[in-house]
Amino acid sequence: MNRYSRLIVLFGGSFLCVMVNMWLVLTGHYRLPFFVLLVCLVGIPLVIRKLPPVTTDPQAIRSNQVRAASSLHRLGWIYVAGLVIGTLNILSGGLKEAPWWAAVIGMGWSAFLIWACFWTAKRYKNATSEQSPKPETESGTQSLS
Repeated sequence: MNRYSRLIVLFGGSFLCVMVNMWLVLTGHYRLPFFVLLVCLVGIPLVIRKLPPVTTDPQAIRSNQVRAASSLHRLGWIYVAGLVIGTLNILSGGLKEAPWWAAVIGMGWSAFLIWACFWTAKRYKNATSEQSPKPETESGTQSLS
């Protein structure tokens, strides 16, 4: 997970910069996107510099995988709650003016995110159990007392 953390920060920060700037332009704030861009251009390298180094220690990798698996599992349940709330919103008439295909795409995207979180958590959990140290069997003679 640490191996990809720099890419995640880079792409996540870029996506955040674009989305915040779109929201600012759509709400009529035409000068603020420049400042958001500057903050992203300065902030992303600072965050990347503060990330922990990539480790090759098997124990550290295993503990990172266990934490990542539990975090992804929790995120999957958060997505399930979001899907339930969105479904209740649709059933109560929350999307009367929106096209039906937008609701279908949103539900499909939610289902994909739920599946991806639980599937990745299972992969990390399985990778952790495969890496767990095998109990060493003592080979040798037993002393007779």
